Amino acid sequence: EQRGIQELPEAFAAQLTNIQTGREVVNIDTRKSVVSFADGEKLKYERLVSTMPLISLAQRADRPELKMLAEGLRHTTVSVINMVIRGRLPDQAHWMYFPDPALDFYLISFPKNFFEKATPSDEQILSVEVGGRDPRPDIDKIRARVEEQVGNLDIFEIEEHLFTHCDVI
Repeated sequence: EQRGIQELPEAFAAQLTNIQTGREVVNIDTRKSVVSFADGEKLKYERLVSTMPLISLAQRADRPELKMLAEGLRHTTVSVINMVIRGRLPDQAHWMYFPDPALDFYLISFPKNFFEKATPSDEQILSVEVGGRDPRPDIDKIRARVEEQVGNLDIFEIEEHLFTHCDVI
């Protein structure tokens, strides 16, 4: 049975112990190997794996030199615009790169082409990635531009645009 993209993190998690998700880290004592959470709980760790931005991780560490070094880091923000449509997309493609400087986005993936049950049978998903350096991008502006630009591409046959969901990573 095909369940969706959630299978990937579940496969990783099945091989690990003591995974903490959805919790706010407020301090990392690197010398004692202890993470403190916003709810007051503290956990000792042997190895710490984090998915938060490196700058945020360094700011929560107890070492001033890490905080200072983090201030000089440059980073990229990725805005993900998920468009649900009725229409036709390329059948065999999982994703396509768009190296066109006139377009705001650089990649579109087609989740339904690798997870058939991602949407009802008459719907499709376009997952559009937009990169930038702004830590707080204007997501409404990005969404509007992406919807317009994708709508103008000849490779898609968009009959109806059902809705759009946006995330900033």
